[in-house]
This record gives sequence, structure tokens and C-alpha cells, in this order.
Amino acid sequence: MKVEHIILKSELKKAKAPLNKEQLCHKLGWTYNSTNDRNVRRILAEIKQDIPIIALSCNKGYKVAKTSQEIEIEYATKKQKLELIE
Repeated sequence: MKVEHIILKSELKKAKAPLNKEQLCHKLGWTYNSTNDRNVRRILAEIKQDIPIIALSCNKGYKVAKTSQEIEIEYATKKQKLELIE
């Protein structure tokens, strides 16, 4: 596992409030720009294989789901968005 993955996993687990992509870049010591925005999204997608990370609407950020209800809400929201696209 890459260092960036370990850092973001740790930061998300201990965060009391959701962290946005700019804050996550800062945690990695990166400048926030479009390239690093994509890098953070890629890392989050990979981390989601190990821990339940949910994205909060209105760009509030990302957090680790603490309950099964949070995971169910995230799944229902994504399903609804997909249905709107179809």
C-alpha cells in the first residue's frame, strides 16, 4: 500500500468532520490543483475497497461511514442519480 493511501485512510478515520479534496491534498503536503484533485479522487476510489468512504453532497467532503445506515443512504443516493441519468 502506498504512503498516500495510508495517510488518507488515517486522516479520514480520525476526522470528526468531513474532509474535502482540498483538505485531503493539504494532508498529503500537496498543492490543490486539478491534477492533484484527480489524484485524490483516484486514491479515494482505491481506499473504498478497504473502508466505507462516503461522499457528502454539496462538496462538503468525504468521511468514513460509521453505521450501516450511512452506507445504505449513500447507496440509495447513488442509485437514484444513476436512474436520473438513464
